[in-house]
Formats: sequence, C-alpha cells, structure tokens
Amino acid sequence: MKKSVKKNFEYLKYRKSDIIKIADYIFKLYDNVGSDHKIFKTVIDCKDNEALEIEGQSLSSNQEVLDDKKIYRINIRYIDYRNNKKIDVIIREGDYEATVYINGDDKEWVDSTTVGINEIFDSITPQNTIYKKYKWLIFNISAILIGGVIVYFFFKILHELGYYKVNNLPEIETTPLMYLVDKLIDLFPPTIYMIFIGISWMIGMCLIFPLSFELDPYFKNIWPKTELCFGPKHKQYAQNQRKRLYWILGVASTLISGIIINYIYDIL
Repeated sequence: MKKSVKKNFEYLKYRKSDIIKIADYIFKLYDNVGSDHKIFKTVIDCKDNEALEIEGQSLSSNQEVLDDKKIYRINIRYIDYRNNKKIDVIIREGDYEATVYINGDDKEWVDSTTVGINEIFDSITPQNTIYKKYKWLIFNISAILIGGVIVYFFFKILHELGYYKVNNLPEIETTPLMYLVDKLIDLFPPTIYMIFIGISWMIGMCLIFPLSFELDPYFKNIWPKTELCFGPKHKQYAQNQRKRLYWILGVASTLISGIIINYIYDIL
C-alpha cells in the first residue's frame, strides 16, 4: 500500500552540522539499497546565482561547499525507482518553512523514515519567536516608551522656558471634561499616570503605526522561519542585523532608564 507524508518545519536555525546530519541520514538509506536504479542528489543554490550539484556522494565528504558561499536553498533528493521510494527535502532561507516529502509502497519504511527525519529536525536549534508571539505587545510598549519620552521632553522644555507653572498659564474656562478629570485626580491620584500613559501611547502610535508596515518585514527577515547559520560571516544577514538591533536597544534602554531615573529624582 502506497503512503505519502509531508512534513513542514518552521522557526529553526540550521547549523552546518544539521544540514550534514539530514543529508547523511538520507544518503545511508540510498547507500544501503542494492540497486542501480536509484539516485541521490544534493542541489545547493547560492546567493550569487550559482548552483552546486552533488550526485551519488554524501554531503559530509563535500562539506567545504557549505563554507565558501552564502547559501539560500538546499534540496536533498533520494529516489529508488525499483522499490518506489522517494525522499525530497527542501530547505530555503527566509520566511519559508522547510518541507520534507516521503513516499513509497512500503508503509513501514515510510513510517520509520518519518520518525528518523522528525528526530533530526527536533534536535535543531529553534529560532527566537518572541516577535511572532508578542508582535502587537512589543509595538504598544514601544509606542508608550517613545510617546513618554516625547511628552517628558515637551514638559521639560516648557519648564525651562518658565511655562510649566500654573501662575504663568493663561486662564481658561473650565469645561465639564476638565472638571471631571480634576475630580478624578483628587479622588484617585494615580489617574494622572494613567492619563500620561494614554497620551504617550497615542503620540507613540502616531509614529509607530506607519512604521510598522516597514518594520514588520524587517523583523521577519532577522528572525526568519528558516535560517542557515553557516557560510561567510559577513553574509549572515539575520545574525548581523540582530547584533545591530541589540546594540541599538542597549543604547535606547540606557537613555530611557536615565530619563526615568531623572524623572523620579525630580519628583522626590
């Protein structure tokens, strides 16, 4: 009875050893078959539009090809024409899932091969999925922080100019809304912080929301579904961009912490 299995794997970081382990596992299946009507082929597509093909040989004996160039796609294929068995593995870097096709007339062979493939993929380092899980939470917190910094500096400038004092402000007619806010602050002092956070969020979202359409693809590229973590270091786009982002976040968090400490010091 013929059986076909399709497996998808996402958010994994493939090291060189992981690719070799997958290829060697399939090559052993190929090598153990006593038939001339079979093929084992590894096709490697590089960023410079060059394609490398290894046929009838294990990848471990040709692993230097994984070091020399930046690779974006790997296809490992095994076909046994006599016994009607086939394995096709496609691993493409970026916002793509790795896909494995296994089919054959021997149901037990298909099941055992699927188990072996699953074990290898389960051992691969997972990709950081914080952005995927908490995307909108990150954007909202960022909006509050950015808006809070703007509001803080706005009132800081008013204070330095001498306008941040009730006596210096022009008299305005008290509206029902202003009266209600004033009473809320008297009854529940933390209301002023809630108002501050609300205003900060609105100001921050005015800046963050338009940028989110540009930032979303950027974050997907630096934390892709499939990342090939080998080849020339300077061509490891995702890794290099993450390092830059962590540096920027470190500097930004230091500045924001300083502003918060200064604000608390002013209050005290």
